[in-house]
Amino acid sequence: MNSILTFFNQGWVGVVVGTIGVAIAIYTIFRRTKGRLLYQQGSLRLLDPGHNSLLNSVTVLYGDRKVPRISLTHVALWNNGRSAIRSSDVSERKPINLRLIGEGEILEANVPAASAPENAPIVSLNSDNKSLNVNFSFFNQNQGAIIRILHTSTNNGVLVSGTLIDLPPMANVWQLFLISSSNKRSKKANVFKNGKIIAGLYLLSSGVAFIVLGTVFKDAMISADQRLFSLSQTYGWLMGLVIGIPMIIASFLLLASRRSPPSTLLSGLSNSVGPNTL
Repeated sequence: MNSILTFFNQGWVGVVVGTIGVAIAIYTIFRRTKGRLLYQQGSLRLLDPGHNSLLNSVTVLYGDRKVPRISLTHVALWNNGRSAIRSSDVSERKPINLRLIGEGEILEANVPAASAPENAPIVSLNSDNKSLNVNFSFFNQNQGAIIRILHTSTNNGVLVSGTLIDLPPMANVWQLFLISSSNKRSKKANVFKNGKIIAGLYLLSSGVAFIVLGTVFKDAMISADQRLFSLSQTYGWLMGLVIGIPMIIASFLLLASRRSPPSTLLSGLSNSVGPNTL
């Protein structure tokens, strides 16, 4: 045990750890040379008399048709990679498909928001009325579209599938949260934007500090290591909280900001509808 602690107390170990941390951070940021399609979805039950005894005598009509319930699902698709994703990158045999989970049918589907008109995203309902295909011209980095689906499924979600040629598979990242208030959306966007900057600076400065201190102030670091080692016998948990919690929060903010739809998509959706239709 003592030999292990002695090894980690050497100054050059801190230099190596700091260098590896900075290298991993830089690699993570710049490694995505290919396009990568991510998606999120969020659903809500608009009206379901069968789940509310007060509505037993209510008949739900869509147009002139009687339906058991009406649910609303939004699916956000966007390119999180660095290179463009073109329509030719999507397999003709397995296109991007959104299929209802559970019993029900699609009543209506459209594209209320897109990053740019030239992306030309469209949806085409299949003959089974339970699924639809999504087509687009291209998505550059941080470009995408939001698909809105009105349906009668007992399960609010949809199954997203499709095959991309020579690209990473599509990935589902968390849940899509839609906020009807543009002020709230703006505040949330500012929090993530500022938090991302602060988190990035914190992680980068921490890695650089380890390298500089371990190289330039090697003797002082050895002395400080000895003092910290003696203190950690009693206050190790406190030191772990002080050092660990900021790094966990910073990493979470960076991950959350990279795994959320582009703000232009969300603002485009809020501008396309009234605040009560989300």
